[in-house]
Amino acid sequence: MRIIEILQEYDTTDQKIRYRKPSFDFDALKDKQERDDDQALNKGIQPGWYSGGQTNPRDPHEFVKKPHLTAKLDKDAYYKYVMEIRELKQQGYHNPFFPQVYNIDITQDPKGNQRPRYRIEKLQQGDSFPARTLIGLYERLFNDEFNMRNLEGTTNKSYAVWREIASQVNRAVERSNYTNIRDDQLTEALLLIDKIIQENPDWNVDLHVNNIRVRGSSVGPQLVLMDPISDGGASIPDYDEIKSGPRTNKNMPPAPP
Repeated sequence: MRIIEILQEYDTTDQKIRYRKPSFDFDALKDKQERDDDQALNKGIQPGWYSGGQTNPRDPHEFVKKPHLTAKLDKDAYYKYVMEIRELKQQGYHNPFFPQVYNIDITQDPKGNQRPRYRIEKLQQGDSFPARTLIGLYERLFNDEFNMRNLEGTTNKSYAVWREIASQVNRAVERSNYTNIRDDQLTEALLLIDKIIQENPDWNVDLHVNNIRVRGSSVGPQLVLMDPISDGGASIPDYDEIKSGPRTNKNMPPAPP
């Protein structure tokens, strides 16, 4: 079975809205955040600046991703990206460079604050693959050859190749220049990201090494543009307070510049 047929088979994206009991609200989440962050790594949860996630305990092939706090969905770049992908799939368009999002579950407190939760496919970090495999992926995606000088002086060659792949896709959207992209479906996926940013001038392309992933397939690693856009914190209520408040602890990465 070809990989695109596998993706179509599991294309079951849905969206539900549930209303939480009154004890769920933004203030309670904010007060609870520091305790959760301190315990996150011990629970196997992957914390990020805006959101965290963990493998679905009921399905090892799924990853559950949700923001640490509530979100303003109309200003949420990830939510916008996922909904654009969902709409394209409903129209019959499939692109293997998009992540598979199986379900969007939105909870809402009595004050109207919303918190999305995404059930998505579990993907792999790119630098978990051998450097030679990643160089092969690079040369399938881009017109230029991989510059082996990028590996000089580094002990983690896989990470160096993966970083260059991220740099190439980020640069293409940043400059709206796709001449170096060999794969037509990758160009189409990047054009969607470009379109979303053009419609939201305060957002930026954010395709660094942690925001792209790999899907294993019978034909080799498949690049997935997991979380390609930054809304600069606009989707987080009281962002200016939060970024310098309880979330700046030893377990959390530094705030984005």
